[in-house]
Amino acid sequence: MSSCKTLLDALRAGSHDQVLAALYALDGGQDGLVFYRRILEGSGEYLNAGGKLFLEIGYDQAEAVGRLMEQAGFQEIRTKKDYSGHDRVVWGTLGFPGP
Repeated sequence: MSSCKTLLDALRAGSHDQVLAALYALDGGQDGLVFYRRILEGSGEYLNAGGKLFLEIGYDQAEAVGRLMEQAGFQEIRTKKDYSGHDRVVWGTLGFPGP
């Protein structure tokens, strides 16, 4: 709701940058995973080996995001459910580089 309100406010104000920011926040790409891919692609610049990354997900994205994390070199990937019993967070540990 707040993203929609922000978008409507930006449209009313005519702020091009705010409109684009709100639209990007609502659009996860064709499969809904574009931002997870971006975060994971750059995660090695911010995490040392052994560092943990936690990602909030939609209720049906745990498997896909977990696969993306594995492809990005994360290990010990786990999922945590919210109080409604839906998958809500996926996290993993950035692996150590091979020999």
